Amino acid sequence: MEVGHNPERTTYPIGVNDAIRAVIRAHIEKTGLSQAEVARQMGLEPQELNRALQSRGKIPLVWVTILHHFKLKLTVEPEQPQDT
Repeated sequence: MEVGHNPERTTYPIGVNDAIRAVIRAHIEKTGLSQAEVARQMGLEPQELNRALQSRGKIPLVWVTILHHFKLKLTVEPEQPQDT
C-alpha cells in the first residue's frame, strides 16, 4: 500500500501522546539527519513534520507517512486494570 497524502483518507481520532512523539524523535536522531532532512525524505515539508511532533489531537495523515517511513506500527491495547 502506498502511503502519502490522500485526501480521501480520514484522520484517526486517537490522541498522539508525548511518548509516541518521543519515540519518533529518537528514530529521527538515530538517522543522524536533521528533522528537516528526514521530513524531505518522507516527501513532507519540514513544517509538517515539526507540527506533527508538536500538535495534540487527532492523528493526521502525516503520522501515517511518518510511521510508514520508519516501518513502525501504531497499536492500541486495552489498559491493564489498576490495583485498587
